[in-house]
Amino acid sequence: ADILDQQCARVIGSAYSFHARLGALASLSGWRRHQKRPPRPRFANMIAEAAGVSDYSAVKPLAMGYATQIKRVYGQIAQGRPTQGLSLDG
Repeated sequence: ADILDQQCARVIGSAYSFHARLGALASLSGWRRHQKRPPRPRFANMIAEAAGVSDYSAVKPLAMGYATQIKRVYGQIAQGRPTQGLSLDG
């Protein structure tokens, strides 16, 4: 028997890939999310590309969407709540 259904596994995999790509970019560049100033335009474009979106302004909503999806998956797995509204759209 599968531990996770395929939908949950895809959501977790997509979220992990998103986080890993941005984490690698941040690590290589020395950039920290808590910096008070926004990234320079060229670096913002690199962040957007790593996130798989065309514009930097789409990165935060995508990250928030993944966070919401992971909370739902956690609710299903750890707390026994039914799966509702899981999607790969972030």
